[in-house]
Amino acid sequence: MRFCPKCGSALTPRGKELVCRKCGYRTELDENLVLSESFDHSRDKTVVADGKRYGSSAAVLCPKCGYLLAQPINPRKGLYRCRACGYVFSVR
Repeated sequence: MRFCPKCGSALTPRGKELVCRKCGYRTELDENLVLSESFDHSRDKTVVADGKRYGSSAAVLCPKCGYLLAQPINPRKGLYRCRACGYVFSVR
């Protein structure tokens, strides 16, 4: 991994360049640079949002922030408001 000499952020590959997403610094990619990604899924969790009601809230996953409880605005139309961020969304 390479870092931006201006701001210290990680450089990401774009075409034949490495680009800083924060300040826009660009540099050419070396031919011997190997790009690879790895993901560790050992700490992933599965959340089941079943729509059951908990007081005035329902177990519906907010698509914006991922919070589990949402307040029904219009359950017939499937409109909910996230209790954490206030985002209004539809589940239909």
